[in-house]
Amino acid sequence: MFGWKPEVPQLVIAGGPGSGKDKVIARILATYPGAFHVLGETAGMFIRAHALEPPFLGEDLSVWQKAIAAAQHAAEEMGQIMARRKNALVLCNRGRPDGAGYIDGGIDHFLTFVGGTLSDHLDPYDMVIFLDTPDEEIYVSTTAPGADGYNPDRFETHEQAVHRALRLKAIWTLHPDCRVVPAMPTIERKFEGVAGHIDEFLRRHGRN
Repeated sequence: MFGWKPEVPQLVIAGGPGSGKDKVIARILATYPGAFHVLGETAGMFIRAHALEPPFLGEDLSVWQKAIAAAQHAAEEMGQIMARRKNALVLCNRGRPDGAGYIDGGIDHFLTFVGGTLSDHLDPYDMVIFLDTPDEEIYVSTTAPGADGYNPDRFETHEQAVHRALRLKAIWTLHPDCRVVPAMPTIERKFEGVAGHIDEFLRRHGRN
């Protein structure tokens, strides 16, 4: 898992809770058909597939984050195979360093139980697009049960989401090619901020 540099370039869509990652990824797939093989969010799949309730406090948190990091790496290895079959690039819904944003102590604490160095966890990704969390009115309107964008795995209030987003941004912006897309009033406006970065990523790797 450490020192691994994938053959097929990987792009990460990262961001805080309620930042629109799933909607942006859906629009990327619709706008650039066939360009990407998408890897879903590992933590969410763990929760749903195994009926797990993630620990938010205590020593069990290290076990949880270590399992998520290992599963993310395994998914990316399999994603490489699928992307080569499709002649596509890899698009990740979040990535390994995300785990550091969900624990006290940040990246240093994360590395003590996951292992490796910061570079080991950032280098597999060729570009990161980080989406900022919207203001409270938009956040509440899009994350309430029944709303378009409701995620049953999300538990944060807006204040908690903003705090989490700042932690995540502090980690991801350590990547040498991290592009931050500010919060926008609509997903259409947010995607406009993303599309130029996608175009550049595709050109860089001879796909546009």
